[in-house]
Amino acid sequence: FIEIASTGGTVIEQLAEFNNLDDTQDQYIRFDIPVASDVAGQTVRLQLRTTADLSLDTHFFFDSLSLDAVTCAGGAPR
Repeated sequence: FIEIASTGGTVIEQLAEFNNLDDTQDQYIRFDIPVASDVAGQTVRLQLRTTADLSLDTHFFFDSLSLDAVTCAGGAPR
């Protein structure tokens, strides 16, 4: 899961979800995720969360992660 959370850890918005049924094995995934404007002015956390059970060995790898924040003044991105 990729989520926006409050500084206390409460999930504000779930941005994306991937699972082992997605055909992404050995692939790089590039994606853009817009965030709702109701988090404007807040200090938030970008949270990467996983769940797994003990029956199968699962690995997640991040080669790189970048975050671009765009602010809007008067409704226009800048």
